[in-house]
Amino acid sequence: MLWLGIRCLDLPLAALAVDQAPERPLAVLDRQRICACNAAAAAAGVVAAQPVASALALCPALETVSRAPQRETAALEALGMACHNFTPRVTLRPPAALLLEIGGSLRLFGGPAALLAKLRAMLDLHQLSAALGAAANPAAALLLTHAGRDPLDYLDDRGGLRHQAFTGLLDSLPLAALDCPPPVREALAQAGLRRLGALLELPGRTLGRRYGRDLLHYLQRIQGRRPDPQPSLVLPPAFQRALELGLGVEAAEMLLFPARRLLQELSGYLRARQLCCGSLHWRLTLEDGTATELPLRLTHPRSDLQHLLELTRLGFAGLRLPAPVTALGLECRDLPPPAGPQPDLLGASGTTADIPAFQALCDRLGARLGPEAIRRPLACDEHLPERAGILASPGFAGHSDPPPPQAQRPLWLLESPQPLVVHGRRPCLAGDPLALESGPERIEGHWWCTPASRDYYQARSSHGHRCWVYLDRRSGAWFLHGLFG
Repeated sequence: MLWLGIRCLDLPLAALAVDQAPERPLAVLDRQRICACNAAAAAAGVVAAQPVASALALCPALETVSRAPQRETAALEALGMACHNFTPRVTLRPPAALLLEIGGSLRLFGGPAALLAKLRAMLDLHQLSAALGAAANPAAALLLTHAGRDPLDYLDDRGGLRHQAFTGLLDSLPLAALDCPPPVREALAQAGLRRLGALLELPGRTLGRRYGRDLLHYLQRIQGRRPDPQPSLVLPPAFQRALELGLGVEAAEMLLFPARRLLQELSGYLRARQLCCGSLHWRLTLEDGTATELPLRLTHPRSDLQHLLELTRLGFAGLRLPAPVTALGLECRDLPPPAGPQPDLLGASGTTADIPAFQALCDRLGARLGPEAIRRPLACDEHLPERAGILASPGFAGHSDPPPPQAQRPLWLLESPQPLVVHGRRPCLAGDPLALESGPERIEGHWWCTPASRDYYQARSSHGHRCWVYLDRRSGAWFLHGLFG
């Protein structure tokens, strides 16, 4: 088992979604103290826990914003949702940390180096800087995020710990990094203890008597001598997320970057719940307070990030924004379980292999032209021929296919039956008497509303045209209903 700790270094700043120009010094305040700042402010000497008066003395141009704990919690939950792309076991450790069990995912991603590279790319997408730590237990992994070292420095190619490097790094950690109450850390400092290695050398019974059992149990969890179960992140029954964009975005193409972040969170959500996405519902909040809705329906439920991103790109390409966009939201409530044709043991063959490509094509056309532009004919369980087929969306699955008719039917069915003139008891087409070749095929239906009783015949004109005609048994009239090729 291998745990990865992630400690977000600038979550209070990233959660506010304010416009951050690189040259503009900006800091977040919490009780008149600096809790986070950007690079420009740090270059001027502003540091965390600094009084705001001292920070302004060092940097008079410093701009400050108040901390928003609720937004930080939402941003941490969103990051945890996206982390499900790497592992099903994700634990939030507020206010700004997460724990991931990645031991079972190393082979899937090709080793720790590849996994950490993808993880850092995800953090960049969320515009977060973070410190990482890895260990065989959660407490030590989170503690090592304070070491200032890359986990690859003490992990081998298979994700195992290099014992000497790991132990030396753990022992050198300052006691200020311990996850214990400040009075306990102060008492340890007054006793002359500075490093974790010195603390771990002391007898456990003495530590428990002097500093309490909580500290003793915490040290045992760090050493892996005590169980440390972690609660998994609880996911909501539907996906609904929104991002505030700071200054308004005027071009729809520029929305693809925040859209990719939301889709990555959706991908992790779907992977964790083992579901697929049947539709995407984008909501663009404009600067004037109005909103633009963009629903995108998939032909077949999917969960792969690249396909959802491509559909979103095509959908955004057709948007014309009347005002700048200040917030982007994504909602997905159509979440069916994975279903569809499965390849055989030796690989897909025949038409089955073409189904995903056809579905992807229909999705792209629907995103480009609109969901109503793509239709396919479907047979319905109806007796009357004019009601036996519908044009439905490619993903429509609201009925079961009826059995095919026993008698031969024409490929061209008229939109509505056309009355025929009768001469000498024979129906005529454009004055040409028809010869009845086969039939009748009796079709009856709709006795509960408008009863129909018809005898259908295959007929041929003197010019060789084959027709499908019927006699209305109630009125005695003849009608033309279809033409054979």
